[in-house]
Amino acid sequence: MSGEMTGQEAGLAGALALTAHYFPRKDDEGRVHAGFEEATFFAHRKPQAWSQWASLPVEERNLIRQVMILMAQEWTDAKKLRAAVLGLLGTLAPDSDLADRSGGSLRLPAGDPHLADAVIPRVGGDPLAYAQRVTGPFFTFGKRPKAQAFAGPGTLKTRTAYLGKEHGTTSREIYIQGTPGFLEAPGHEVLPQVHTRPQRERVAPTVKQLLDVAKILSGQDKSVAYLHQVLKRFFKSMKTTDGALTELDLTNGDLQVLNAPTGSGKTVLVRVMASWAAINDRRIALAVTDVRATLDMAWDINNDLAYLHRNKHLAEPAHCTPLMSPSSMHRRAMDYAALGSSTQIDEWDRRARTDIGLLSAGCAQRALMDPPTLYPYGEENCTSLTSVATGSTRLTCSFAPVCGKFQQFYQAADAAVIVTNHANLLEGRTRIGVVLDGQKFRGKARGTSGMSVLEMTLRACDALVIDEIDAFQTAAISSCTSEITLASRKRATALREIDSDAKNLPLVHEMGLVAPVSHARLMAEMLLLWLCSGSGLKLNPGNGADSPDGASRDNTGWRLARSRDREILQLLFPDETAAEDIAPELFAFLDEIMPAPWYDSEPDEDIELPEGADWDAVETALTTLTAQRGQDHLTDTRDAMRTLLRDLVPDAHQQAAVVNLLVTRTVLRELDGALDELRMQAQTLRYLDLGSVRKILETMRSKTVSTLYPLAMLGRSIHGYQVKGMDNKEREAELLSRSFGGDPHTFVSELGGLTALLTAGVQRPVMGLSATAYLPQAVQEHIHAPVRWWLPDTRPESIVTVATPVRSNNGDAMRIGGLPPERKPNALRDLGRGLYEQQLAKRLARLEKQEPERARVILAVNSYEQAAYLASGVAQADGLNHRVCLLVKKPEKQRYEEHLPTHVDRMVREELKDFPGRGEILIAPLAVIGRGLNIVVGTRSAVRDIYLCVRPVLSIEDTDWLHASVNAAGFNTLPAGGSDEPLAVLRTASEASWKQLTKILRSPARFSNMDHDLRKELVAGMLVLLIQLAGRARRGETDMTLHIVDHSIHDKKFSSDLATIIEQIYRDWTPEQREIMNELYGQALQAFLTYAGLERETL
Repeated sequence: MSGEMTGQEAGLAGALALTAHYFPRKDDEGRVHAGFEEATFFAHRKPQAWSQWASLPVEERNLIRQVMILMAQEWTDAKKLRAAVLGLLGTLAPDSDLADRSGGSLRLPAGDPHLADAVIPRVGGDPLAYAQRVTGPFFTFGKRPKAQAFAGPGTLKTRTAYLGKEHGTTSREIYIQGTPGFLEAPGHEVLPQVHTRPQRERVAPTVKQLLDVAKILSGQDKSVAYLHQVLKRFFKSMKTTDGALTELDLTNGDLQVLNAPTGSGKTVLVRVMASWAAINDRRIALAVTDVRATLDMAWDINNDLAYLHRNKHLAEPAHCTPLMSPSSMHRRAMDYAALGSSTQIDEWDRRARTDIGLLSAGCAQRALMDPPTLYPYGEENCTSLTSVATGSTRLTCSFAPVCGKFQQFYQAADAAVIVTNHANLLEGRTRIGVVLDGQKFRGKARGTSGMSVLEMTLRACDALVIDEIDAFQTAAISSCTSEITLASRKRATALREIDSDAKNLPLVHEMGLVAPVSHARLMAEMLLLWLCSGSGLKLNPGNGADSPDGASRDNTGWRLARSRDREILQLLFPDETAAEDIAPELFAFLDEIMPAPWYDSEPDEDIELPEGADWDAVETALTTLTAQRGQDHLTDTRDAMRTLLRDLVPDAHQQAAVVNLLVTRTVLRELDGALDELRMQAQTLRYLDLGSVRKILETMRSKTVSTLYPLAMLGRSIHGYQVKGMDNKEREAELLSRSFGGDPHTFVSELGGLTALLTAGVQRPVMGLSATAYLPQAVQEHIHAPVRWWLPDTRPESIVTVATPVRSNNGDAMRIGGLPPERKPNALRDLGRGLYEQQLAKRLARLEKQEPERARVILAVNSYEQAAYLASGVAQADGLNHRVCLLVKKPEKQRYEEHLPTHVDRMVREELKDFPGRGEILIAPLAVIGRGLNIVVGTRSAVRDIYLCVRPVLSIEDTDWLHASVNAAGFNTLPAGGSDEPLAVLRTASEASWKQLTKILRSPARFSNMDHDLRKELVAGMLVLLIQLAGRARRGETDMTLHIVDHSIHDKKFSSDLATIIEQIYRDWTPEQREIMNELYGQALQAFLTYAGLERETL
């Protein structure tokens, strides 16, 4: 045996052992074989495709998790897995027995090894034990990255950084004075302690227990007297798949959904569950939408826990800890302090002092440097100090254990309840490290660095409850996008840094990185130079036929390798592409003439090349461009292609355009492949505790989802490219890549199962709550997990949806959607003025007589800028006698607010609770106002009507939506409960994802001309927004009317109006889906069906 196995090799050997156990083949002599094809299953990290996964003991799941982590992504390809097996077994070495790093545990069958499709395991009859034996050593505490040492007394150097024009690129030396109690650097014993709670098969509060707790809490004071009554009504209306509702049975390893309308009592349930957990020695973690909601929930729960202790319901004091990103705490503290009526701290009320106190953190280093404000707040040298005396090893600040930034992690160690926000749960880090499960090395505490907030909560808590679970999934999808600089004229780039850092890796790992990083560097840097050199090449050339503003968009916007295929085909074959629907064979032809990769991850399509040019010669010319061999062949390639395409495209301008598009398509496609390979190779380095590895992974900017589930259902990442700084090419030009990969739908659906195992090595019960968790065509919001509990929305006509057009001077209904950007400001001002004069004045006057306590409206638009323009119009309406409030992003006025009338009351998000006392008309962006905000008087909504003034942005070019749509298309093909043939299922899923990506890239981008299925997906997501928006006016069982104002939403031209598409969505639902939708949404669904002209009988 030659040397020890690397982590990758151990994963490979473990996968083959698992294959022999779970998917065995047998030869004629009855010997068990482990097939290479079957072994690829473990590289996919999609266990839900396998029917046995759900019934496996947790120990076996954990073993499979270890193997999955160690396996390379590329081993989803059986050919590449076979090549890795031959390398592991030393087959090509002169003395293969000595080169066999499996130690003889794996043998190839007789015959040509290059034709082998399996190995014969010789593992002592227990494949699972063997897999544990070879992979287990890579999951010991010692394999986790060690936390940094603390700085001791003496002279230290801060990090070198660019700190603005005044200071430039600089650093400082600071001197930390020793004291009798601080003679040397502290050890890791001063780090926060995290202890992994044992797994519980279930966490199951009974309805009676929860109601009893709610009754106790209702006795605090009048402000919370409603808790018991609301929860009692909530449980009375709740339905469950288990029949009679007696308990909330949260089962280990599962995500289970509770779907209930806004204002029905979900927040009360979560609050009461927190107190129940504390009373019953359970630790619970809560995830809410944002920092404001985090502080609100922590305030309420801490008051509840204190009350329970005072009244002897808790034997010991208990507390709830809010977790937030340390880097943004100071900014938020200043923003919250600015909202107060006084700058004197002693004049703040208890709530303000508590919230701002939780967010505030002084930095002891600042007093030691000149000037104290050198480093921006939130970017202090918490973990980036170095000792002047001993060298460049990074040290953690000596003051960190007592710093306000990090106190939250110390307090979380023994908290009864942890509360955090979606973004922090997804991407937050403990920064300074923790001591995990009392780990020691040579008798001293050993800290672990890099622990995520997700891992900390999963380890430290018995259950996880996520409010607005569909918004959490949307955030997870957004986090799958990463952006890096590929080539630059002004700074070191990601690829150059990786190229340099790779030299510090073990030889076998450097070999894996050299080829992809070198090719990516060559293609990226040459492309940027070509774009800057005056050669006429453009990354994203304008196209006047595509859109009115297309001709002016040269080199702006994001370009995918295949996103301009329709235009290429229209230039090459104008007769065959005159219709909206272009033959799929033509799109496939473009891939056929590209340089052929050695391994192609795209599904093969057998096509016949069209006539008109020597396409083999075109392919040769493009291949020459991408395989340069020390020479720049751009000019040669373009000249050759002009000659080859002259007969097919005689017009010189069109000829130049199609050559430009084909050349850039070719280079971007090469970059796609190289970056995919680079990301796969980078993932395989994670188990190495090396500084160079950390730098490479940091450079690749992998987020949580794409780290845990590197492969989307598509089987690869999608890349977009953009060039910037072209106004000053010599100094500013840059080529950027935006990549989106990973599998967010599996991440969320397996949150309590495989996601928890991959993150923390334990499974947990997870409950997700929302008003809109189930809507099958909503690719970003639909949760692929069972709805275990729900509250039907049964109050008749509690929500009404109506068209409320505003007429222009010529009598036409006004529209905003579809207008060019430069026309929208004036159009919004006119719409605001007309809306008040024609609709709002009368409506508010009527409400003041009928429902005076709720005589308020919200006008929703798409952005803060649109809100300002609309507010300007409303404020200048004739006869205005109502107060207008405008939601703004920052207290400081923005450029687009310069002409805002002075009587418009500007308010930031944190002031929305004050709206009932400050105005009757609130104008706000839909994305901000649409979810999670409570504008109430007492416990009832203070708003009666909501006006949707602008059609929400519905674009297939939005990268988050595109990734969600492509991934969901594959996920939706997975059979419920999995399959006995999981690889076949995964192949089907991948093919479905490819078809969906192809459909998106081939569809016209304009909404009215878009593929009908894509329109339905976009509108389904819009319906989620509208149901959530309507919820802002339904708290406390109030009625509301949703007015749809923008005529572009009603325009029936091209059958692209909202009513028509809602009907199409409804017709697509299966009878089972219709039943579920009606059961879950009731009156909310009825409101939109009625708007669409569907009669009640159709439900």
